[in-house]
Parts: sequence; C-alpha cells; structure tokens
Amino acid sequence: MKEKAKRNLKKLTFPTVTFLLALFISGIVLAVMGYSPLKAYRLIFLGTFKTTSTMGNALANSIPLMLAGLAVSLAGKAGILNLGVEGQLYIGGMLGTVCALFLPVQNRILMLFLVLAVSMLGGMLWGGIVGVLKAKFKTNEVVVALMLNYVAILFTSYLAAGPLKDPDAAVNQTAKIPENARFVRLIPRTQITAAIFIAVIVSVLIWFVFQYTVVGYKLRSVGSNAKASLANGIQCGRYLILSMCLSGAVAGLIGSTEIMGKYYRFTEGFSNDIGFTGVAIAALAGYNPFAVVLVSILFGILNAGSLTLGREMGVSSKMFMVMQGIIVLFVATPYLLELFVAWRRKKERGKS
Repeated sequence: MKEKAKRNLKKLTFPTVTFLLALFISGIVLAVMGYSPLKAYRLIFLGTFKTTSTMGNALANSIPLMLAGLAVSLAGKAGILNLGVEGQLYIGGMLGTVCALFLPVQNRILMLFLVLAVSMLGGMLWGGIVGVLKAKFKTNEVVVALMLNYVAILFTSYLAAGPLKDPDAAVNQTAKIPENARFVRLIPRTQITAAIFIAVIVSVLIWFVFQYTVVGYKLRSVGSNAKASLANGIQCGRYLILSMCLSGAVAGLIGSTEIMGKYYRFTEGFSNDIGFTGVAIAALAGYNPFAVVLVSILFGILNAGSLTLGREMGVSSKMFMVMQGIIVLFVATPYLLELFVAWRRKKERGKS
C-alpha cells in the first residue's frame, strides 16, 4: 500500500509543479505588462468562489474541457494523439442540431437521448476515419486529424451559412432548437446544466473500461508496446480504430452538450478551440480520467477568471491562452528532452 501511495504521489508531483511554474511565469508576464500578479490571482481564484453564479459559470466552462480532455486521454491510452477533437465536436454538434430541428419527437427524454446518440455517432465516424487510415495505411494520425478539422469546420460553416441558416439571423447560425431538446439549467442565471453529470459519468466509464475490462487492457497494451501486443496475438490495428472511434464519440458529445446547454443553436465558430485545450488538459492530467476532471475545473476557473481580470484590471482575456501555452510548454519539455537523449545515444552508437 505504501508503494502504491508513493507512486500516486509521484504522479501528482509533475502536474502540480508544472501548474505552479506556469503560474509563476505568467506572473512575470503580468508584472512586465504593469499589472500586479498577486492581485490578478486573487481576483481569479477568490472571485470565482464569490457567488453561486460565478461558481456555476466556472463549472460550466469546465464541462466541454472535461469531455475534450477525456477524448484525448482515451486515444492517448492506446498510443494515438487525437488532434481531431475540434473537428469531431463540430460534426457532432451539427448532427445533433439537425436531429433536434427535424425529428418530430415530443417526448423530452427521448429527444435528449436521440440528440446525444446522433452526436456521438457523428464524432465516432469522424474519428474512425483517422483510426482506419492509421491502421490500414500507416498514415500519420496527427496530419490526418488536423486536415479533417478544417474539413469539418468549413463544411459545418457552409451548412450554417447556407441550407440551414436562420433567415432572420445576422450571423451564420441555424434556427433555435426546440425546448424539449435543451438541457435544464441547474442554477439560475448560470450556464451550468446536466451536461456536468454526463462528463463525470463518461470519466467513470473510461476509468472502469481501462481498469477492469479486457478491451481496456488490450487498448493499454497496444498503447504501451504495440510490437509486444502483436506478438501476443492482439490485433493492434483493430484496437487503434476502436480507440479513435471511442475518442471521437466523446468529442461528438461536446458539440451537442454545448448547443443543448448554452447556445440552443449551431453557430459558426462556437467552439473557441475547445478541442486543442483538451490536449493540454489530457497531457497535464497524464491521461488519467479523474485527473482530467480536476484539471478541467482548474482550467474552467482560469477561463472564468480571465474575464474577471478584464473587467477589474483591464487585462486581456487572452491571458488565459498565455497560461495555457506555458503549461503545454512545460508538459512537452520532458518529452522533448527524452527524444533528444535518445537521438544522442543513437548517434553515439552509430559512431562506435
């Protein structure tokens, strides 16, 4: 038990130190810009818990980030970096919107279920494309996923600006989805909805699958050592495809939950880079689903706090993006050092 506790403590050390370093560097940036770092962080963290409304909005900001981090983590466990979450959530959001607008279903529970299911199916198919091309043709999943992001975003923008555009709207967006396709808000005057329960349930399911099922074991095995898995009879290609399909399904949920809980319609560019933020969250959480939930809440607080900084101190809301970039840099540094050391060793062996 002591050894397990030590391992868990060691796993927590890296993300904690990374986050504190990011806060320190961000504080230096704020100081150079002429702002007080201590006042800024006090506004961010204390301001978030000042009222029920601010707490609710911070949690609401964390919901799509949780799902994005879980989507990236799910694929990451199998050894694939899913940079296509952004495109998958757009496809899921658009299909969910179409489902809500055109299905003649009056029952609220059935409608909510159908919209979520269709969104997951859309994300699953979009993510599956990346998995199939990786497994069958050995294509680079990062390049394919990034290119598919553009296809998804531009295609859904075309639909929102053309065939599905609300004729009374000044911007590119669809008509509002019906009342029975919307989540009920849990706290008045906030954007917190039942979507938070969906995100938590998804995290528990992912943890359970990887810890207690054969499929989860094989996915982890493929991710840790594909050659050894192949030697043991595991069909690596099949599980690569499965991991991307599951990851895409979770990403598809982001689009539908955002539209059903916040916007009530598909609007061009509604995501604001949620998918890419999910990569930072998953990396900082070490692909642990429960850690993803905690890190997402922290990012939600920072995101909400950045708006407070804009109102109280005049600091640009983009400061959150600066902090996020610093976190990614610190997370990536150990990996880059490992690559450099491996390259040096290989070069030295070649000389000898």
